[in-house]
Amino acid sequence: MRITSSYDARYSLKWTSLYSDIFYDEKFVARANALGLEEAKKIFEVVARGNVSFQDVMRFNEAAQGMIGVDLLAMSYSNDRRQILYNGNFFSNA
Repeated sequence: MRITSSYDARYSLKWTSLYSDIFYDEKFVARANALGLEEAKKIFEVVARGNVSFQDVMRFNEAAQGMIGVDLLAMSYSNDRRQILYNGNFFSNA
């Protein structure tokens, strides 16, 4: 399945049951192994907004596993990258 970002049409996601590939202007950007479709879409849209690297979004998603309503766009690292912040407040150790 191929999906184009609603935020930036230059980004696209190719999803299969084995992996998800992200492209920018048809050039490969990153791959994640075995994400469900909804999880892949969520990560893809955060990356497409251009605020966070793919690796950081994957780490934020991992830290937020099982939590309902967590907005990955509100997550960031502390200046020393030792903590994950949510709206500027401590969320998790990195």
